[in-house]
Amino acid sequence: MMTGNDNDYRPDPGEESRPGRILVVDDEPSVLSALRRLLRHNGFEVFLADSGRAGLDLLTRESID
Repeated sequence: MMTGNDNDYRPDPGEESRPGRILVVDDEPSVLSALRRLLRHNGFEVFLADSGRAGLDLLTRESID
């Protein structure tokens, strides 16, 4: 939850208990691979799609931040 002052930021209950969930959409396999490694290294749960349609399909099945 964000308030008027950035210093007053307090995560919603449960927000700290799970990693952020990110969807990466790109048609270049090397870009997908590099971003997956980078984001996982930084603690994110990563979902990959190689097309817009595949990305939209994932959004209907997964709760992605």
